[in-house]
Amino acid sequence: MFRGDQREGLPSGQPQLPPEMFRLRTLLKVAPQCARCKKPISPPSYTNEVTRVLAMGNSYHTTCYRCEDCGLPLSSNSDGRGCYPLNDRLYCFDCHKRRAPNVAKMAPKK
Repeated sequence: MFRGDQREGLPSGQPQLPPEMFRLRTLLKVAPQCARCKKPISPPSYTNEVTRVLAMGNSYHTTCYRCEDCGLPLSSNSDGRGCYPLNDRLYCFDCHKRRAPNVAKMAPKK
């Protein structure tokens, strides 16, 4: 069994998390939170690298970066799958156009 450690702030002789659990707990404490699902954005167990999308000052899992109306995965491409925010919400071009017809008069650039 693992014993107390300076990292945990536990006095010597008290049980401590195994190293892999300590790593996970530490990552979850400092990992950014996904604005959509509210879960931490942490790296897979096989790497220390995190892939996330930053939009409107928020972090998103790549799978959570979707249009809030139709669920279309958003991208940085200008094929209608780009992010068209409106009132702090993420929309694809078509849904943005439906919600704000006067704002979205321009077609997406190709």
